[in-house]
Amino acid sequence: MINDYLAKKMEERKLNQTELALQVGLSIGTISKWLRRNETPDLLSCLKLAACLREDPVVLLEMVGRQHDAELVRKFMPESLRPRVSEDDLYESTEHRKLHRGLQRLLEHGMEGEIDVHFGMKLMKRSLDALLEKENFFRHFVEKVKLIPWEMDPARWRVTYIGPQAERILGYPKEEWYQENFWIEHIHSADRDWVVRYCIESTTKGTEYDFEYRMIASDHHVVWLRNIVHVVLGVQGAQQLRGFMLDITEKKKMEETIAESQRTLSTLMSNLPGMAYRCRNDRNWTMEFVSDGCYELTGLRPSELCGSRHTSFGQLIHGDDRERVWNNVQGALKENNYFQLEYRLMTVNGELKWVWEQGRGVFSSDGYLVAIEGFITDTTKRI
Repeated sequence: MINDYLAKKMEERKLNQTELALQVGLSIGTISKWLRRNETPDLLSCLKLAACLREDPVVLLEMVGRQHDAELVRKFMPESLRPRVSEDDLYESTEHRKLHRGLQRLLEHGMEGEIDVHFGMKLMKRSLDALLEKENFFRHFVEKVKLIPWEMDPARWRVTYIGPQAERILGYPKEEWYQENFWIEHIHSADRDWVVRYCIESTTKGTEYDFEYRMIASDHHVVWLRNIVHVVLGVQGAQQLRGFMLDITEKKKMEETIAESQRTLSTLMSNLPGMAYRCRNDRNWTMEFVSDGCYELTGLRPSELCGSRHTSFGQLIHGDDRERVWNNVQGALKENNYFQLEYRLMTVNGELKWVWEQGRGVFSSDGYLVAIEGFITDTTKRI
């Protein structure tokens, strides 16, 4: 656990408790407590320790038994922002090691003996600069992912801890978050009732849960959040909630843009006198997507034609035209060109139609044929 881990790291890097505390940015008493009592560090201390020792925070969190936090970091902290174990020592040179050991003696014995005041001040400045650099690194990889750590009292639904990222993302000072009913009152009015009801039901079950909802920021704009909740159980049920709020506003905007584009495309295709399609390059022309116009063209619903669930499109092509259609399409695919065809189609209702088709192969970056996309329309009345 944590005491064995720290003892091993201190031995590997030839550090004592004072030097380790200076590097991590925690008190000597905290380090001593971990070593002596084997107490599990909190999440932020684990992240600081991982950043300092260049350990993957997921590995460290799993090692100290914080499996839930490890899973959250694995999901939402990009690997590029996680420090990696390095063969290099914490100190960049032998001089740095001497400076830190000198600082330890300075802290323990004051300005007496072999350390004079000027050298002591030099040691202090160098050590504080190194500590500030590591603190900035830690802050960067925690805050970059727009995660807000929090804790809450489930009996009163009152926030008892909120990370500093909350003010940057939502604009409210930390002090306001600790007010009675602050979180509930700032949930979007359209989401408030179901969010509170869902949280109460899920917390009562004592299981981990997550949900997406909207909050109103201090400047009145809407912020989409994904709340990931871990229920801490006691003798009488849930005694604490803790988790992360992840800002997913950009993701939601992107989803809305895609949905609008799909709606527009669907409207356009539904007004076309024919069927847009995407199919595989096989003898059945197995459809992966067809527009709603396929029903008027073939007598089959999109769900029946896709995947050849009812019958394949290849079987609908008139028997005398199938080989010609296949050869013409294969020739165009070989040259990576468009193809245009006219052939006969037999609908599932037995009606014979002449159709016109234009399509082209879709190729991957390495030249592999992924699918065929095109459009087919009824030309019977023009024949």
